[in-house]
Amino acid sequence: MSEEILIQYQIIVTGKVQNVGFRDKIDDLAFDHNILGYVENRPKKEVFILAQGLKENLDQFCQKFQRLEPPVKVQSLRITEHPYDQKYDDFLVVRGDPNEELGERFDTAVYFLHSIDRKQDQMLNKQDQMLGKQDQMINKQDQMLGKQDQMIDKQDQMLGKQDQMIDKQDQMLSLQKESICLQSKTLDEVHALRSDLTDKVMTEVTLARTEIRELRNELIQAGVLNVGHS
Repeated sequence: MSEEILIQYQIIVTGKVQNVGFRDKIDDLAFDHNILGYVENRPKKEVFILAQGLKENLDQFCQKFQRLEPPVKVQSLRITEHPYDQKYDDFLVVRGDPNEELGERFDTAVYFLHSIDRKQDQMLNKQDQMLGKQDQMINKQDQMLGKQDQMIDKQDQMLGKQDQMIDKQDQMLSLQKESICLQSKTLDEVHALRSDLTDKVMTEVTLARTEIRELRNELIQAGVLNVGHS
């Protein structure tokens, strides 16, 4: 690092920043952004951060810790810029009284467990919502299947009616065929009758003519009728 491009930020952070693991998160962020210095708790529930590094890294560092997830809640911070001081070659978490630190770690663990429980509740709520949506989808699918069944029933009814119509058409065609056959038979009988009648009439006419001719001859022989008369 070059002194000409390195600066120092002294930062006072207020809010819910003690007994929530805030300093350890600051330590992690400082490592990620190549920041040197230290962080410590101060009275009035404040946290003091001395941070050295590139201005760009320091600004990103400050933006990141302001957006930390609960239980951390940053309300305000005061930043003053100072010249770079080379005496820091690492980033440290300044610890206080061991009993106090133990209590803070215990509180932090409780907060983390609470956060985990809350996230689990959120996930369970989302799962319940997803299950509810799945139930709605299943109900809609059941409704669609019910409508499809109704459509199939109607189609079956229509097919049944079509079958009935086809049966009636077949019956009508059968009757028409029978009627045609009957008409044809009747015509044949009529033709046969006419032929028989014609033959009979011709026979009777021939006989009548023969009888008339014989009667005429007898009349001529008896002298009743002259040959010249027809």
